[in-house]
Amino acid sequence: MKISEMIVGIGMCILLALGTLSIATLPSGNVARAVGPMASPLPTPPPSRGCVARSTANIRRGPSIRYRIVGRLPRGASFKRTGRSGSWISGTSRYGSGWVLVSLLRCS
Repeated sequence: MKISEMIVGIGMCILLALGTLSIATLPSGNVARAVGPMASPLPTPPPSRGCVARSTANIRRGPSIRYRIVGRLPRGASFKRTGRSGSWISGTSRYGSGWVLVSLLRCS
């Protein structure tokens, strides 16, 4: 094995270790350790809230009527909210998990 290959291998190991330890190399070449939690690039879903079906509602695979129906939420059934996209709410219930049109739910 050539010395240059060993150096590249060692460098890759160091980079992997730095990534798992939340340590970053700054443009100046200095090494910085993250203080506190790292910011997530994904949006944080809204806090989980309970919803109740105003009338019988279709539970769909995605946030549109173009998506397949995966269950039916009867009137008065609870639906645990996990997210929102436009006029659709994602969540779970004992009748299935998926997306329900917000106008068919009463959420607290």
